[in-house]
Amino acid sequence: MYEKYLLPGSLLLGSALISACSPVVTRPAYVDSSYEPAILSYASKEGPVYTEVIGSPFASEAGQVDRVITEALKEAQFSGRQLDFTTQRPEDYRSPYRVVLLFNPAPNANAAKICATPEQPQSEGIPGEVMVMVAFCNGDTRVSSTAGYASPATTADAPAFGQLIRQVALDIFPPKSIQRRSDPADFDS
Repeated sequence: MYEKYLLPGSLLLGSALISACSPVVTRPAYVDSSYEPAILSYASKEGPVYTEVIGSPFASEAGQVDRVITEALKEAQFSGRQLDFTTQRPEDYRSPYRVVLLFNPAPNANAAKICATPEQPQSEGIPGEVMVMVAFCNGDTRVSSTAGYASPATTADAPAFGQLIRQVALDIFPPKSIQRRSDPADFDS
């Protein structure tokens, strides 16, 4: 009689343990219905996409953090023309596109407003863990966003930190639009 209740509980415990061992966890991404992968090709014509970094998980390693972010964002693209990213805003930057990364967002930080108001509330963070909220913006409009964390991540070169940035980039730059993802006959990228 009790045996049928053991299996679901065991599965639940097993999945909790697997999740606890994963160094990177992200929330489901918000992707606006206006998103098309072709937008990335258009954005690439303006040069590197400005990447606004707010806060730093490793303040003493700001240069390393910027390098890991820009490389991980570039590596995570699947389709279209490859975007380059820069954390140094060029004086002549005209593109409406940018990526905003907010490290250690407070619980009341608002992803829907991060493009219009990047200076969102931040928390102290948890030692050894990096939390980030990230958005791809067209001007003040959020095109896509997500949030996640990595642990353990104690330096900019920690594998979990790079994995976190690559995963959030995959989430905000999906290879298909919302409309095309729902078409079962569509197998191209």
